[in-house]
Amino acid sequence: MSVSVDLFNCSVSCWDSLSVKAHKAVVFIDTVSAECLHWHGGAQLLFNAGALAVKEFSAFENGLPDQKRAMFIVSGGLVDTTRVILQNIIEASSFEQILLVTSLNPAMHTVVEYGPGESDEGKAFNFYRQLISEWSEDRASVNFMYLPLVVAPVVPNLFFLPEHQDLFPLLPNELHSLFITNQNQARPPMSVTDVGYEHLPKMLQLKFKLLVCSLNSMLEVLKISEDVYCLGQTSRMVANELAGLSWARSRRKTCETRASLLIVDRTLDVASAVGHHGETVLDKILSTLGKLPEHNCDVAVEMASLCKVTCNPDFGVIVPGCLSHSDDGASTSLLATMATTKFKECLMEMNRQLVEAANREKLPIKLGRMNKITVDTLNSHVAHFQGKISAIRRNSGLLQLVLATIQAVKSPKSTIHDSLFGIEKGLLQVLGDDSGRSICVICYSSIFELMCNFRLYSVEDILVLLVYVYSLAGPDCYADKEEENFLKNSWVSVFFSQGNSIIRILIFFLGDDLNGSQLEHVLEDLFTKLNSLSSARDELKQYSSSFEAGSMTSQASLKPLLKQVITDVLDPSKPELIDIENRSSGLKDLLKSGFGLFRAARKPRPSDHPVLVIFVLGGITPTEVKQVRDISSKFNSHQV
Repeated sequence: MSVSVDLFNCSVSCWDSLSVKAHKAVVFIDTVSAECLHWHGGAQLLFNAGALAVKEFSAFENGLPDQKRAMFIVSGGLVDTTRVILQNIIEASSFEQILLVTSLNPAMHTVVEYGPGESDEGKAFNFYRQLISEWSEDRASVNFMYLPLVVAPVVPNLFFLPEHQDLFPLLPNELHSLFITNQNQARPPMSVTDVGYEHLPKMLQLKFKLLVCSLNSMLEVLKISEDVYCLGQTSRMVANELAGLSWARSRRKTCETRASLLIVDRTLDVASAVGHHGETVLDKILSTLGKLPEHNCDVAVEMASLCKVTCNPDFGVIVPGCLSHSDDGASTSLLATMATTKFKECLMEMNRQLVEAANREKLPIKLGRMNKITVDTLNSHVAHFQGKISAIRRNSGLLQLVLATIQAVKSPKSTIHDSLFGIEKGLLQVLGDDSGRSICVICYSSIFELMCNFRLYSVEDILVLLVYVYSLAGPDCYADKEEENFLKNSWVSVFFSQGNSIIRILIFFLGDDLNGSQLEHVLEDLFTKLNSLSSARDELKQYSSSFEAGSMTSQASLKPLLKQVITDVLDPSKPELIDIENRSSGLKDLLKSGFGLFRAARKPRPSDHPVLVIFVLGGITPTEVKQVRDISSKFNSHQV
């Protein structure tokens, strides 16, 4: 494996190009861009470059009278609320120089503003320049700068796209509805599997187009030319749009590094994402600690234990810590360890680094048994740093990561998650045996038990358990329709008899006159989605199951889809990939197929190039990241 790409450094170079322009300017940045900046050094990166102030992109903000230079960093199109906010800030300020930095390709701005039929890719920027000049009463010079600032690199070779955190693959029932709706079109889909991008509602088309634009921007950051592969119907739509994206052609011609991009639908295996079987410390942290305000992939770490003050968590006087410390190489490396190693190994590494830090600071730390490291051990080491401001400042990143681990393990949610994991293991064994017992009946008894202890468990816990069962079991989750109707009716009676928070939540959405028929309607919609989720893998032949049945010598176990896919893709024996489609086929591939009449033509594979980029549409868990990392390390043939 001679070719490699460095996602973090490539992305940092984009932010460095931007920070140079921030000198003596007041910077307004929207939430999505701020989250990307957070994983590249935060606002300090802009202050170090000479920014006068960094403010939220909000209609309640403006520049001071003596602030004449402004930089706006926005992630989406300049329409609707974004345009109103931009107008309010400019009209309330006295800017003479305005630089608008956008992470959206200029051609995509034109699509957002005028629709896909407009041929002049720069038309939108010309229009926006006129608008901004009017808002500033022609006193400001206006410039635009496009930079692909869409990637938030969490650890080496792991990234997420903050702008699209709410985008999820379509369920089979939604695809079926689109199939029915489009039957009156000039070119209707022949079957549900033929439903494509052009059959989506206009707003959903725009959302997927923006995702495609972000993926293209990510590939620009990496400076690679890609072959696109997909697994799942929504991923097929995205892959087709990316393969045919007009403004990506120049990148593909000029970039020398070749790579494969594999897009996978999360709906094909939701059980691996919602189950409580996390193998890593980062899994535990993300599932128990609250989110950092306005962030999707970072958590708020309580820092009061390092201060000699009593802090009421309701007031939030002390600024919370977090996981991102991109300016600290040791902390970034430790975060990677938290995401890719087993729990015990990670605790030992944390303990080693804490002991070394304490020795450097000449703190009187006592060493315990190295083969028995617990969070209590870490907590006792952290206590030596309390109140020592200089030592805390020098080891800030390490202390925040260790405190996040301690708080996650000691959180009441951790005990609940362990209990739910036990229930999931029991359900998995029921699914793996051939006793004839219905997994839905077993699931109902488990959920009934949860409802009887509702002070411990939340509505989310119950819904997650249902999603886990339906995604894992597929069409075998109940014996017949009558059985499922019985379960739905039973849950209606349980909801009303328990008087728990489910009723309060439903009243909040449906009003005080909540009755049995309304609750039945809500449950009917819920079970429609659950049944649709259970049929998400019906079209797959090779990856139709996400669990492995037990035997006389072994228990039933999860068989995560992503783990199966990566194993087959990287396997040197190159087994046939029946369910994975190549969507980059062009004239060259057709010619190869034609010559295949005379000799066997080899089907393209994601492993054809030394770099493999996997994008899971709907999100990925740290445990899955660890599994992918372990498999790629085993074969050691590709950068993943």
